[in-house]
Amino acid sequence: PERSGEGVDVKSNEGAVADKKDGKADEAAGAEAVAAPEKSGEGVVVKSSEGAVVDKQDGTKSSTEGGQKRKADALGDPPSEVGKKKEEDEAKSDKALAVGAGGSSASGGGGGGSGGGGTSTALVRVSLSAGSSTALVRSRACPGPAEDSSRKLSYARRGLKDEDANALDFSGKASYGYHEVDFSMNDLTSKGLPRIVDLLSRCSSLKVLKLFKNRIDDDGAAALAEIFQRCPSIREVHLSHNRFTSAGIEAMVAGATNCRTRDQEPLWLRVENNDVQKDRQGILLEELERRWKVCWRRPECTQFRCCVGSKVHLPFLDMNRERRENKDLAERAGVHLRARSEHPTGGGG
Repeated sequence: PERSGEGVDVKSNEGAVADKKDGKADEAAGAEAVAAPEKSGEGVVVKSSEGAVVDKQDGTKSSTEGGQKRKADALGDPPSEVGKKKEEDEAKSDKALAVGAGGSSASGGGGGGSGGGGTSTALVRVSLSAGSSTALVRSRACPGPAEDSSRKLSYARRGLKDEDANALDFSGKASYGYHEVDFSMNDLTSKGLPRIVDLLSRCSSLKVLKLFKNRIDDDGAAALAEIFQRCPSIREVHLSHNRFTSAGIEAMVAGATNCRTRDQEPLWLRVENNDVQKDRQGILLEELERRWKVCWRRPECTQFRCCVGSKVHLPFLDMNRERRENKDLAERAGVHLRARSEHPTGGGG
């Protein structure tokens, strides 16, 4: 039984108890509403204490991930499996070629003397093309001498090319005491002579020059002819198996004849097996005899004494003539010259 008047609710004791219970229920519902992580108005999020703990953990995790990302950005992208394999292959290639270069340098030294060194090499990595991989190539340095003593300098059989010879530097001394300089059996042309000629001009006691078995032609004849003037003590010049023609040979003969005095021993000049055809060798020798009084080294001559007083000996230039003259001399002396085929072993003497 409720009575209301003027807007006032009149309840019984039972209604008051019910209202009290309803109030507690409302408080519990409100607490649950606060505990639930739901959005309130104006975009503000209200979370419980558990939500705060979760937020703290998420923040730590986000901070860790952010540090790792910043570190990765600083170091760059991690290499892929293909990139790792490529780097490993390049490292193995570098190591293998480095070992090979060391071995060739160690074993390449030849000859006696104080300076017998091997060919030095360097390993250089070059890019094959834009965007492609790189490769190691062996950069060739100038070979060292086969022999370098106080009396002899030898670069024989060192595989010298023109660029190697022109890279040599002999300007460190005003003069050298070499009696013999040997650049034979290489791959030199006339373009590789300037530094060699500069060295020879500093050798006041030079006696022997060896340049045989190269590819020197007439362009180098004038430079070699100057050596006879700069080195008056020279006795032997070995230029066989090159590419001189008759004109180049005559230029060198003229230079030697003009520079030597009557009391000097004849120059031993070997120019056989050049670019002079066999049927022209005899004609060339006769012309040089007539113009420059050379000697083909008669049987009565020795290497450094000429029976007719010539300033230049040209041995082996006309082998047919030498065989005929030696045979005639032997017959007059009653000596039998045995041919190679008559040797018991079949070999040459």
